[in-house]
Amino acid sequence: MSDVTAAIISKLTALEARLAALEQRETTPLSGIEAGLTMTGPLAFGAGSAASPALHVVSDTNTGIWQSAADNLDFSTGGTNRVKISSTGLGVTGSITGSTAIGARVYNSGDIELVATATWQALTFNSERFDTGSIHSTSSNTDRLTCVTPGVYLITGHAQFAANATGARALGILINGGAAIAYQRGDNAGASVTTLVSITTIYQLSAGDYVQLSAWQASGGSLNVVAAWNHSPEFGMVRIA
Repeated sequence: MSDVTAAIISKLTALEARLAALEQRETTPLSGIEAGLTMTGPLAFGAGSAASPALHVVSDTNTGIWQSAADNLDFSTGGTNRVKISSTGLGVTGSITGSTAIGARVYNSGDIELVATATWQALTFNSERFDTGSIHSTSSNTDRLTCVTPGVYLITGHAQFAANATGARALGILINGGAAIAYQRGDNAGASVTTLVSITTIYQLSAGDYVQLSAWQASGGSLNVVAAWNHSPEFGMVRIA
């Protein structure tokens, strides 16, 4: 066999080996042939379908990413399309679940006497409707709702003042025992009608911050905040962002 023939056979053998390697790349996951592969350009693949998404885990072929139409990006699980991102927005098929909201609502089961006229007094709360974030204690500092998880909170308070025809009534939400972050004031409803006051605010709290619901009345003497149904006295907050 001539040298020329031997050279041709050698090149053909090398070409055959390279073709076999390319064929192997077509059928073998990238992670299986080259750990730590770095892409320096775009990675293109077919559109796929919900039942067989183009990008999926080897052992779970009906869950992954695919494209239902131009300018869409779809995500399927178990062969069913669950999320579609398009040029017009986001679409979700099925329910969206999340963690339990962080918040508390507390109340006092008995009347609270406001002992001095024209004097602010923090209300105390001996019972809880719910508390999902260790926000309140029924044994110590019962007048406080304390922020454990930082965020923006919706804070509300409700109180029913005993009937009295003299002076105004008010509620305030105080932060850290000092500055008020909300006030609500109303006139008395007369000698035979109780006066209802509600207050709401939104405020950003840091871990350790606490808020109090403070009541004020100008009846000229002591006056009760009345325990009534599920609306007085009540105090709550829930994290919204």
